[in-house]
Order: sequence, then C-alpha cells, then structure tokens
Amino acid sequence: MQPATEDIRSFLETRIHDNLQKIDRKADRLKRVNVQMQSGNLVLTTVATLLAGLTAATGPMVGEGTPAWRWTCGAIAVITAAAGLFAGFHQRFRLPEKLANTLSCAGRLRSLELGLRLTRLSPQEASHEYEQLIATYPEDIA
Repeated sequence: MQPATEDIRSFLETRIHDNLQKIDRKADRLKRVNVQMQSGNLVLTTVATLLAGLTAATGPMVGEGTPAWRWTCGAIAVITAAAGLFAGFHQRFRLPEKLANTLSCAGRLRSLELGLRLTRLSPQEASHEYEQLIATYPEDIA
C-alpha cells in the first residue's frame, strides 16, 4: 500500500477508537442512570403500595384518629409523588431511546473498526462509512 493510504488508515483507526471510547463511556452513564430511574420508580411505587395496603388493612401505622390518617395518607402521597417524578424524568429525557441509539452507534463503529483492521475495507470505503455514521449519529460522534 501507499504511504498516504496507510496514513489515512491510521488516522481513521485512531478516530474510530477515540469515538468508541467516548461512546462506551456515554453508554455506561446512560445505562447507570436508566437503571437508577427504573429502580427508584419500582422501589417507591412498591413502598407506597405496601404502606397503603397495610394501612387499609390495619389502620394508621402510628397514632390514632384523624391526625394519624392524615400523616399516613400524606406519607403515601409523598412517596407516590416521588415515584411519579422518577417515571416522569425517565420518560421526559427519553433514556431508553438514547441508550438504544448510543449502543447502535457503538456497534456500527466496532464493525467499521474491525473491517478497517482486517483490511476488509479500503481506507476510502471506511472513510465513506465513517462520514455516514457522523451524519446518522451527530450527537454521539461529532
């Protein structure tokens, strides 16, 4: 191969490798936040449901009379509101879609990197595919 072709191949391999590291960090962060939001919602919803069920079956947990019911219902309302916030943030920030998009981009970059290293792709073909990836995933690569 010509030196210029090797320079292009080396440049592309470096860029792809750097982008993969960046995207892997982003995917790890999105996975972590996604799990935290889902887990928070699940735990808070479960706690609120159990507290409401136990209260319905046995009466207020602490105290008696109207004040005890107010405190118990208020606690259930706060826990339920917190669960709603977790679900709302999860949906509003479209975490599952962002995670899927990032993982798709990472997979395509890995495929491109492998094709370039195994010389299945010429530097020109790899360059063209890389440009397409940049156009498809500008928020992840650019």
